[in-house]
Amino acid sequence: MRKDILEKKVDKSKIHEYQAKVISLGYCDFFLPTTISEFNISGIKLNDEWSIRTDVTGMKRLDAFDEFDPVTSLDVFQQSVRGLYDNAMCYIFPSEYKLSINNIYADSKVTKIRCLFEPIGISDYEVPLIDAIRNSCDDFADQLLKWSARGSDVYIKDALNMISNSGKGIESALINISRLKKKAKHIVSARIIT
Repeated sequence: MRKDILEKKVDKSKIHEYQAKVISLGYCDFFLPTTISEFNISGIKLNDEWSIRTDVTGMKRLDAFDEFDPVTSLDVFQQSVRGLYDNAMCYIFPSEYKLSINNIYADSKVTKIRCLFEPIGISDYEVPLIDAIRNSCDDFADQLLKWSARGSDVYIKDALNMISNSGKGIESALINISRLKKKAKHIVSARIIT
């Protein structure tokens, strides 16, 4: 098997069949290119498992990078929130897969991030979407802060609060995070100049 293809087997009860199709067809852009199949890489049919094969070509895990400046940290956080939201629009909810520093991949310049699909289980759909996104982001933000330069914590905590206190929905929170990112960029640039 190629080094840039990851394969994992999971119990069929953790993924709906339609989710396997949606992810395999590439409709969820936040996920790395992934194929979910009843057959393993050798073509042997699996009984009660899915084979999840993911192409990580040109990407590396976030925890393989050095620390991030505040602007990069905010960008990673914002892209993750956007990805969680976009995936939910395809009926793949944040509570159904893992979001962590260990399964987020980025290109070499950390301008494009993608998530390795690691299913947790099928959601009960009782939790409002904003709460499900906030729950996923809480743990991820804590992990992200460990890879962020000093001073990033204020921005990440502000971004997390924007999601928590967003009475107007995720789109509004994402707009506010963009504004916060511009502010951070301006402040970081001013520090470099002086």
